[in-house]
Amino acid sequence: MPLLLLHTEPGNALQAEVEIDRVLGDERKPKCASCEARGAFVNEPVSPASKSSDTNSNCNGTSRSGSDSLPQGTRNHHSSSITIDSLLTTPPSVEECKRQRPLVDWHGYFDTRYVSAGGRHGALLRHFRYMMVPWIEAGDCLSRFGVDVMYFAQEHPFIQDVIIELAADQTNLMHHNRDAADRLKDKARIHALDGPARRVADSLLGITDYLRSGPLRWRSCLMYEMGLLSSELAVLSVEEPLQSLCKLHSRFDLASSILLRQHPLTPRSFYSPQGFPPAWDLECPRATYLWSLYHLTITLHFLHGPAQPFTQPLLQDSPHQTLSQFPSAPNSSAQWLAIWQSCQTWRDKRPLPMRPILDIGNIEAGQIDTRADASFPIQLYTNALAIQANINYHMCSLLLLTTKPRLLKLPGHQLFATSQSWHVQTIAGIACTNEFPEQWDPILIAALLFVSGDMTHPSQQNAMRVCFRKIRTATGIALDREVSELESLWAVGRLG
Repeated sequence: MPLLLLHTEPGNALQAEVEIDRVLGDERKPKCASCEARGAFVNEPVSPASKSSDTNSNCNGTSRSGSDSLPQGTRNHHSSSITIDSLLTTPPSVEECKRQRPLVDWHGYFDTRYVSAGGRHGALLRHFRYMMVPWIEAGDCLSRFGVDVMYFAQEHPFIQDVIIELAADQTNLMHHNRDAADRLKDKARIHALDGPARRVADSLLGITDYLRSGPLRWRSCLMYEMGLLSSELAVLSVEEPLQSLCKLHSRFDLASSILLRQHPLTPRSFYSPQGFPPAWDLECPRATYLWSLYHLTITLHFLHGPAQPFTQPLLQDSPHQTLSQFPSAPNSSAQWLAIWQSCQTWRDKRPLPMRPILDIGNIEAGQIDTRADASFPIQLYTNALAIQANINYHMCSLLLLTTKPRLLKLPGHQLFATSQSWHVQTIAGIACTNEFPEQWDPILIAALLFVSGDMTHPSQQNAMRVCFRKIRTATGIALDREVSELESLWAVGRLG
């Protein structure tokens, strides 16, 4: 490449050198006593004289390769310095550095553009570990899934390939990139795995199908995974990392059951609280969350499943109380009431970490500002696990109220808890007023779609649109079909 000449004025030459130092920085590594003691990364200081000779040589239009008259030691010292010649002969790398997000920016750690193959590999692994894992764990900060699955990936290269593909697929979907990542060509390698490693690989491969298919088609993606769960399997009996993956598939199943109004494929006993700490245990918020999933599972089985005698443990005034005192006849009012009371006991006794730190009720219809979307109740939580647990509670209560037996009196609970409208508005309010990326659980997405049809005010409908865009940005889950159906429903309401 021909050498570009700089102006001969000393001021311009000095300015050029300062600009180079500003862009690329000093090549010397930061000082570290440990490194210096081991003799690693020790650099000689660049003397002002050598910098001056570099500047003078380039100002006179001569290249470094032509400076044969310089002493050998000087030439070797100059070759380790950043010069105008070396900068001009490698413009692509400089341009890439300018386009690439700096690593001081959080999102720069996950940027896969303008990076080498190795850099892209690392960025996708970071995306999985720090963006996808919290979502898979439902925001449970005590979960060991993230650590254990990375150990699996280290031991089994195929699992690492699956993780890279999954992260690439989600990244493409989050950025509305229609070009899906290349599917794994060597699927035969999965047959070389056995035991938990093979189940983990299968479960990870299945997540991409959920992201691509959309909520109304999740049921078709569930048959294989849920078919592997025996009817007597309990979640606490499964080891990590498979436990969190099984729970994720189950949450997609419960979400699909809500939307399609079909019985869930998740076994009744999967979230059975036998062995759980009490739901109000301050030291174990995970138990409170699992109780909420248990309530939702048995509610969906009760509403949509085949009629069966019901003897599962429920929450009463004591930590565990069976239904031995209630009639076991299928679909009886006593069973409905027992599930309802257990749900309300959960709400009354949930520990502080699972309660909102700010709770502002509904705005009356006459006070709604048509230019804003602040008509929902405001409930702010400190963690995504609490958000999802409370969404499960409201969804469970709402489903029960839609099938409440006639003439059944609900004893001993606050009046607003018996209002379908309150649960609808609160579900929307929780989703709109919290900003955790991992809060967009499949059940929360299904709950939003379930209640959005009841939003008649334009400001509320706009708030739902914002939530659906956030879901696409945070998870990559496509909601085009579902949102299109909602838009048609809202349009009919406006015409009416």
